[in-house]
Amino acid sequence: MISECIKNAYIAHLSKKIDSEIVPNKLVLRTLHKLAKYGASAAYLRLGEIYLRGEMVPRHLPTGMFWLKKAGNAGYSRAWGLIAKARASGGSFEQIGDLYTADDSAPIDLDEVLDYAIKGMEGGDIPSAGFSAQILLRMRGLRNQECRKIVLKAAQMGDPWSQALASRMASEGIAAYFLPGMTAQQSIIEWCHRSISIEIQDPFPYLNAARLMSCGIVPGSSDSARKLMKRAADLGHNEARTQYGYQLLCEGNTLHGVSYLQKAFWAGSGDAATILGNFYFKNLESENSLAVKWYIRAAKLNHAGAIKWLNDIVYKKTLNLHDRNIILYFLNRLS
Repeated sequence: MISECIKNAYIAHLSKKIDSEIVPNKLVLRTLHKLAKYGASAAYLRLGEIYLRGEMVPRHLPTGMFWLKKAGNAGYSRAWGLIAKARASGGSFEQIGDLYTADDSAPIDLDEVLDYAIKGMEGGDIPSAGFSAQILLRMRGLRNQECRKIVLKAAQMGDPWSQALASRMASEGIAAYFLPGMTAQQSIIEWCHRSISIEIQDPFPYLNAARLMSCGIVPGSSDSARKLMKRAADLGHNEARTQYGYQLLCEGNTLHGVSYLQKAFWAGSGDAATILGNFYFKNLESENSLAVKWYIRAAKLNHAGAIKWLNDIVYKKTLNLHDRNIILYFLNRLS
């Protein structure tokens, strides 16, 4: 009894040292290992994150998985969600990327990733619930009943991404996403407001809210919709970058509009490149060669509108001979 009290007091003492800003980083890992040795389950979770992220040591997935599994078995449901994300993206927590095994080499089945995520969700971890919904959506699509069920559960638990998706599903008249005692319209508004009620780093809820406000489905001023679209664009959503960049061009803010559209293009948006081509072709006659460059870039991304523009430009002979020859050469290669 006495030894147990002493051990708990020592664990509490080490925990305070970890939380203190005066502890040098080189001592943190040693202290965490001491905590883990004495059975402090919170240390398992922190060690797992350290080895997966490579914060103070070289990133090592097997070691990170070992500590996270110990944390999960000790009752930290968040650990299962972290394992799911690490297994789905080779240790990167930011997005679902290529799939890797624990040794960071061979692809794995998403079913295993889903099992870990659902385990975290069943333990009450909200990010795990949201990740389960994203995985199922990717695997089976929204027509799948299990996917719809998980999205709804994650939304009810408070995951903003799932709440944004629930608002979209309610706007399509899917009764399962109507909130109790609310009409379709009321449910859409409530889900939308919940999804943006807290500051998050996921752009989708902001983009969804901006669209619903712009269409008049959710009450809100055009300025509010614009700010939400900007937020989604600044968080890296490519479609939001394209829409917001186009909006800025229409408002006469060329410098920032072009900047957002260029970022969208470099991330793979053919729409953004086509918009830039249209802008230079229609507004700056001296920049026809620049317009051609952006149309060709869009066409390389198989953008049908850009290819049509290139054909029209050639046969209407609206450019000088040099630019027409460049387009003909490209179109011949494309065909």
